[in-house]
Amino acid sequence: MHRKNDRSGNAQNESWMRLHCYMTGALTLAAAVLELIMAFALNRIEGFVSAEPVLYIIKYLITPVTINCVLVLVGMLAMKSRWLSRQTRQTMVSLCMAGVCLVLLVLWFFLTRTRAPQAEKAAPPAPAPEESAPPQAETAQAEAAQPPAGEPAAGTLCPNCGHHYDEPVK
Repeated sequence: MHRKNDRSGNAQNESWMRLHCYMTGALTLAAAVLELIMAFALNRIEGFVSAEPVLYIIKYLITPVTINCVLVLVGMLAMKSRWLSRQTRQTMVSLCMAGVCLVLLVLWFFLTRTRAPQAEKAAPPAPAPEESAPPQAETAQAEAAQPPAGEPAAGTLCPNCGHHYDEPVK
């Protein structure tokens, strides 16, 4: 155990606090670079990004990078501050790291939830009913073409994930 007047414990705590703060900055920088790369990659996949490019850049690049940079700046100012106690500085640096992680979590949570629905496939044209069939036969054919109660019609999209009901889920 360290004695109260022993400076080695304080130096070690300061070292960990600096490392924590620099890791927060590195995480922010890495996330910004990867998000920029993903913006170009996802833009190449047709229909994956539903937002306009300017809206996408504001929503998924500028906003989170700005928030994360503010959090890193607050953490660095807290780390360098001599007006705050050591414990307060350490707590603020840790909370800034948690804030950066929260911003990234929220960003990716909403990014994966706002995927554009896939374009619906054109359904094959229904066979023309025979003209000589009586009206009762037409209604029987129409009822047979309807899916059972509670099941979606063929060619419709799942509202949750966007796959076609007539295709297997991957």
